[in-house]
Amino acid sequence: MFIACSQRTPAQWRISNSLLLATIIRIGLVVITYGCKVPAGIFVPSMAIGATFGRMVGIIVKAMYRWGFSFDLDPPQPS
Repeated sequence: MFIACSQRTPAQWRISNSLLLATIIRIGLVVITYGCKVPAGIFVPSMAIGATFGRMVGIIVKAMYRWGFSFDLDPPQPS
C-alpha cells in the first residue's frame, strides 16, 4: 500500500479518488444505520471515516509539497 503512494504516479490520484468514494459511502451508511435504531454503533464507523479521509488528505498534501507549495505558517519575525 505504501509503495503505491511513494512515487509520483497517476496511481496516487486513483487512490485518492477511491478513498474519497469510500469516505462518502461510509458516511451514508453510518447515517442510515444510526437512523435505523439498529445497535450498530457510531464510534468505530466514525473512526473508519476519519481514517480514510485522513489518508486521502495526506496523499494530497504530499503531492502539493512535491509540486513546490510551501506550508510555512509562521510569518517572518521582525528584527
